[in-house]
Amino acid sequence: MQRSFAGRGRKHRRGVTLVELMVSVAIVGILAAIAIPVFSHYVKEADLNEAVANLQGILEAEQAYYARFQQYTAPLGYCPNQGSDPPERRTVLWPDSSGPSPTAIETDCGAGWAQLGWRPDEGVAFQYRVFSAFDDTGAYVNQPDLPGSFPGLVGSHQTFGVDWTNEFGAASMQPWCAVEARADYDGDNQFVYFRTNSYNQKAYRHPNPDVDGITTY
Repeated sequence: MQRSFAGRGRKHRRGVTLVELMVSVAIVGILAAIAIPVFSHYVKEADLNEAVANLQGILEAEQAYYARFQQYTAPLGYCPNQGSDPPERRTVLWPDSSGPSPTAIETDCGAGWAQLGWRPDEGVAFQYRVFSAFDDTGAYVNQPDLPGSFPGLVGSHQTFGVDWTNEFGAASMQPWCAVEARADYDGDNQFVYFRTNSYNQKAYRHPNPDVDGITTY
């Protein structure tokens, strides 16, 4: 009985056939073809969530700044300052705002960001900047319905989702600020923008895929 049992054990010891190996490779390939796009989609969605969350965080910091000084900061340039064409989908660290002056954020992004005092919890895939009604002296000079109020803005001032002239009224313009995030998702040197403002605090995307026919990002 023992010899018969041992014989049966040896009988079932065999290698993997070529057909079985090919089937296994095919199954792995199919699973990868399904999983990689899904994973890529979730990564992009996480980046979009980062942009919206940080826009709101910066706007809240601006509101706190206004409550303290009765004015928003002057316009703030892009931070982190990775140049006009940052590499595709690269997460970078926010400059450190601690330590002796000049701090890293003052060197990289300007003193205005250090004065605002906001920083994200982790690295960012977007660059951020602030448009403001106030200049460097604290004077209330910029009106978003006038040309030049948004220097370097891609798209019209309507891409903030506010009809500034009709909703605000140039004659009774209230203090305002607007925040922008930008990133190049697909390496085509074309940025996608997310924007919010102190008027309605809603986030808007430019280009808008529902309006401009862009279905991927």
